[in-house]
Amino acid sequence: MKKRVNMILRQLLRQPGWVSSQELADRLGLSRRALTYALGEVDELLEAGGLQAVERVPGKGLRLAEAQRSRAFALLDEDVSSDVVIDPADPKGRRLFVLFSILCVDARSTVERMANQMQTSARTVSNDMSSLRRTLTGQGLQLVFDKQHGYQVKGNLFVVRNLLLSSLREACVMDTCREVERVVRGLYGMAETEFDRFGATQVGQLQQTLEDVLPNHFERGVQWTILLQVVLISLERGAGHDYGLNDDDRSYLERSAGFELARFLRARASELLGVELSEDENYYLGIILQSLPTTSPRYAEQNYPFELEVIAQRFILAVSERYDYDFGADSELFGIVVGHMIPLVYRLRFNAQISNPLLESVMGKYGKLHAAVRESVSELEGFAHAELTDDECSFFTLYLASSIEKLSNARRGATRVVIVCNAGNAVSRLLQYKLINAFSIKVVATVGAADLAAALRGSSPVDLVISVVDVNRSAYGDVPFLRVSPLLTDDDYQRLGSHLVRRVFTSVGDEEPEAPGLLDLLGERCFGVCDEVEGMDELILLGGGLLHKAGLCDEEYPRQMVSAAHCFGPLTTILIAPGIIMPHAGISDHVRGTGFSFVRIRRPIYVNGKEVFCALSLCTRDKLVNQRAIQQVGMLLSRSDFIDRVRAVGTYEEFAETVSQCLKEAEGK
Repeated sequence: MKKRVNMILRQLLRQPGWVSSQELADRLGLSRRALTYALGEVDELLEAGGLQAVERVPGKGLRLAEAQRSRAFALLDEDVSSDVVIDPADPKGRRLFVLFSILCVDARSTVERMANQMQTSARTVSNDMSSLRRTLTGQGLQLVFDKQHGYQVKGNLFVVRNLLLSSLREACVMDTCREVERVVRGLYGMAETEFDRFGATQVGQLQQTLEDVLPNHFERGVQWTILLQVVLISLERGAGHDYGLNDDDRSYLERSAGFELARFLRARASELLGVELSEDENYYLGIILQSLPTTSPRYAEQNYPFELEVIAQRFILAVSERYDYDFGADSELFGIVVGHMIPLVYRLRFNAQISNPLLESVMGKYGKLHAAVRESVSELEGFAHAELTDDECSFFTLYLASSIEKLSNARRGATRVVIVCNAGNAVSRLLQYKLINAFSIKVVATVGAADLAAALRGSSPVDLVISVVDVNRSAYGDVPFLRVSPLLTDDDYQRLGSHLVRRVFTSVGDEEPEAPGLLDLLGERCFGVCDEVEGMDELILLGGGLLHKAGLCDEEYPRQMVSAAHCFGPLTTILIAPGIIMPHAGISDHVRGTGFSFVRIRRPIYVNGKEVFCALSLCTRDKLVNQRAIQQVGMLLSRSDFIDRVRAVGTYEEFAETVSQCLKEAEGK
């Protein structure tokens, strides 16, 4: 079975209903013309197996008939026995084999040897090597050759592994442990090298281990990524790579949430896959566990980076300004952006950025938005001391594009209705208020039956006619019509619900209280001004001391703040705006309540050439409690006038007035 036929069939089996040909082509990276041709081959395969061809319905798309799905799966299962795992005519397949030969096969790799193994010309492979060298150079890697070892890739191990994994996923279909074994054996067989380390059973046991020990907020796709990473680690010959970790990196990783789990996974993988993995792999796996997407609302509690919440808010504001769109209207976007930034910082810090298979489509469809994102990530890059790739930026572009769709739907979500009544104002007003309370609607007009046709010919479009009387069909034509009783029965509400979006509201007295803002969490007891300090540590201890005196933390927490400030790279990492640091020690048992403190020093200090004149310190037991306050901090620090004005405050009253005025201006109040 050809690879693309296999891939199309898998995509259709994964799709529960209809899928458009354009969407299917985008998923597979094919042109519409190539997809049309390949679908003919899929039909031939299905019909040869006694099955119906792919269903095609204009306006709906493509799908496999439900009744034949199990038999279609059987066709794929039979295909697993094939020894052909890549298509040498496909550049993606050749690139995978070249990388695999260089990184995982002990035999000397040369252009001639690989050309013979793929049964293609040496010129083709030579062109592939030139293309690969350009790709590697662009990612800070080197492709070198010597007579003893053949080709080797030298450079950062994280980038090398990510490149091999991306190539593997592009060129091969691997949805089961049996397919993993088949692909590995097939690649080694193609390289004329015997492979006898492990089989599908051992890979399955490793997969089960991952399911058993990984936190439940890791989705199956993430588990599968880790599984493939571990399999590839066990196959490497390892020459020419370096981890790029210094002692501080290792110390930081050893304190991370995933390190003990990484140690267990390395030991278990060594046992199951029959290869002794270096203890350095503990650090690599620790980074992978910390940098993969997670749905956990609390993520890594011990060292939760509240600086990223400020950066996320300022990022949203920056994109809003550059794209001229109010993304702040999406209340969920802030949490989504923060949740993506936390693992992203690990990827940036350890040079393990990931690719987005939809990059080309994203940049084509959302080019202007992507450019706004690209221009707005500089603060995040400064925090992580690394530059984001277009692939990583495109994930933010997708989040923001989804936000636009969400907000657009909400804005046009009110159904435009005309209400028809046979008598008096009282009945029509009662019905109107009942409908407005229950559904998201806009009442265009309230008329009698005789005036309905004229109302529908008016300038305002109408989506639905709701009437308490019978109306002649000719009066409302093609506009949907519903007949209801004046007081609306349960049956009326049910029928209306199939046409209208229900409102979400709370009863009077049950409203969720507004989250506390910055001034709610920063009272007069937590404000201070002093002449000078000896250095950053003393400034942090002053801010922490105010939190302790206010009863918000114990005496150990300020010392933890100093320690945390030294953990993640330079001290200037906690510099969240010109002259302003935000010390904290994450979510800690040493905290008794949520609050901020503000300390300004009249004589600024300098750290690594950066001026620092104040500390806005934080302690909390639950990051959700201070989320609104953090967003306000982001708004304030996005305004140069606030930074200039806060330099001069001498009393809490001046500070509170400055914060209030700047927030009103920032929020447009």
